[in-house]
Amino acid sequence: MNNRGVLITGASTGIGLATAEHLLALGYRVFPCVRKTEDAERLTALSDGGFEPVILDVTDEASIAAAYDLVSDRLSDSGLYGLVNNAGVSLASPLEYIDKQHLDTQFHTNVYGPALMTKYFLPLIRQASGRIVNVSSGAGQLAVPLMGIYSATKFALEAMSDALRVELRHAGIGVSLVVPGAIETPIHGKNLADAESLLAALPAAARARYGGAIAKQIKATADRDAGGTAAATVAKAIARALADKRPKARYTAGSDAKALSVMRPLLSAGLRDRIVGGMTGL
Repeated sequence: MNNRGVLITGASTGIGLATAEHLLALGYRVFPCVRKTEDAERLTALSDGGFEPVILDVTDEASIAAAYDLVSDRLSDSGLYGLVNNAGVSLASPLEYIDKQHLDTQFHTNVYGPALMTKYFLPLIRQASGRIVNVSSGAGQLAVPLMGIYSATKFALEAMSDALRVELRHAGIGVSLVVPGAIETPIHGKNLADAESLLAALPAAARARYGGAIAKQIKATADRDAGGTAAATVAKAIARALADKRPKARYTAGSDAKALSVMRPLLSAGLRDRIVGGMTGL
């Protein structure tokens, strides 16, 4: 790929790391973004110096600005060919008992982060007539109980992508969404731990109302992840979004994501509520 530069947020593990490895093998110049120095050192060693890690916190505008300056200096006049907004966080909670910190964490990471990354890095992307790839989720198409805020952030990301795609089409900059299904990634193990902690921390009245649903979701998540699609599958979809001559608006990764994309428009509100309610017993 002629050493084209691609910046990937949330690249310490999971989809981000798999994407960094895949793009490096394809010949891209890869800038994986991580929050910790030890992760940057680990990725440098893992790639035998092939990666050019960037310390970045997508919830901190000053950190984004510093990352822009660093990458701009390294790329000189070539511009940035690809921005992959992959960093994300998922926290479960009934809306009735949502904690403001949960709201802030998810919106700052999943919505404000990609918006500010795009704003800052667009000058470099324009130089290269490059691409922007936003990693969404099935939760951005079908909201489920106990995950309403996470779904809201992914619906917002999809809306931003749709608007941005039109805003930038005359500039020759492609904007694509990649929608994974259930993926084998460390984030789900963390989600299970968070859900179990949530269940333990809820007041008695909340446990009476939602305890059964949360426990059912914990089991369903564990079962789903056991048969999840490899993160490398998502990495390949992201690579297609970067390389296709005419990039699609949306790429799906995993059979469940593809099935949902077909089924979602066919569901009435009542049928949808019965299906997702049945998933948690609500």
